[in-house]
Amino acid sequence: MSSRRETTESERLLVVKWSKEGKSLREIASLIGVTHGCVQKILQKYKKTGSVANIPGRGRKEILSTTAKRKIIHSVKKDPRRYNYRPMLMMCGFGNCVSNMIF
Repeated sequence: MSSRRETTESERLLVVKWSKEGKSLREIASLIGVTHGCVQKILQKYKKTGSVANIPGRGRKEILSTTAKRKIIHSVKKDPRRYNYRPMLMMCGFGNCVSNMIF
């Protein structure tokens, strides 16, 4: 499997600039160190949106809503012996700081 990295916004701006100056896709790709397909996708995105910035809201979404997290924490604080609270709090996003929480 090849290693992948995201191009920076400044690299994407350079791609657009050099494309407007008349450089070929392969020339731009060799200057930045990416494939010509990557350069082509950057230019397509620029033509479609007018921007090279990342679109917000991408990535994995939260499993639990804020309300659900609050309810779990309230239940555990109310009766900590009743629940195995570590996995529940890890689901709420507290990870390794469970041991530091005071009940």
